[in-house]
Amino acid sequence: MSSNMMKMRDGVELYYEITQGNSADWIIWVHGICEHLGRYSHLDELFAKNFNILRFDLRGHGKSQGKRAYVENFEQFVDDLHEVITFLKTNYKSPKYALMGHSMGGLIVAGYMQTKVHKQYYPQVVFFNSPPAGLPGAGGVLARLLPPKITGMLSGIRGGIELKGMVDLKGLSHDPEVGKNYALDKLNSMVIHSALLFNLVNFGKLVFSKPLNAKCPVYTAVGSEDKVVCPQTIIDYCKNIDPTVKIKVFEGSYHELHNEIDKYRLPFFEYMKECIGTRF
Repeated sequence: MSSNMMKMRDGVELYYEITQGNSADWIIWVHGICEHLGRYSHLDELFAKNFNILRFDLRGHGKSQGKRAYVENFEQFVDDLHEVITFLKTNYKSPKYALMGHSMGGLIVAGYMQTKVHKQYYPQVVFFNSPPAGLPGAGGVLARLLPPKITGMLSGIRGGIELKGMVDLKGLSHDPEVGKNYALDKLNSMVIHSALLFNLVNFGKLVFSKPLNAKCPVYTAVGSEDKVVCPQTIIDYCKNIDPTVKIKVFEGSYHELHNEIDKYRLPFFEYMKECIGTRF
């Protein structure tokens, strides 16, 4: 495994790691909110024999530069992803790749496919799980009722405040050790900046209000008992707005399907391999 920093267009440097073997094919992985690439070691277990893997920390996350758990404009994440993909295409002879992400990373992936991807950068397959197409509970209902003009205005407020207690550690997995380990991991953030939260809500509303119009297979997955994001919102999206996005619902699972107990985690891993492993 190799690691380094990658400079973005505005000078912010992102930390990345590459697991490279003899394969000509790649996986690019995008992690979720307030966490970092190190929480996805299972990708090596599942895919390293057949794929090279590039993981990176989003700006403001993990070992990357930037204000912690903050973004001025959500499009910055999408633009960063484009630069990461450009880096891979430029330095590794235009490889074929799968584009994958979890939670907020899934939203970034979906937004990239909808608004930024170009022909020369097109992935072979896209996979994202537990995307924040909508938020759960009363807050999610309010977010859905607010018009885009209002959520857009909220996401554009400069300054803002740091919000504590927003990470639902008990809602990550049925395994209590997952939440405990999350809290002990110093590369995770237990505080979310209001600008990031409002930007996420607004971008999620915009992306999942219209089809991705992807020219490659797209797969998604969600736990039916996810309390971090609203599972029904992404289910409805795949049914009514973009049926080309194939969804699998894991009944009973919480948010982090990859960190769940074996009852949910192992079938999820098989689904990931089924979606990605036969597409090259």
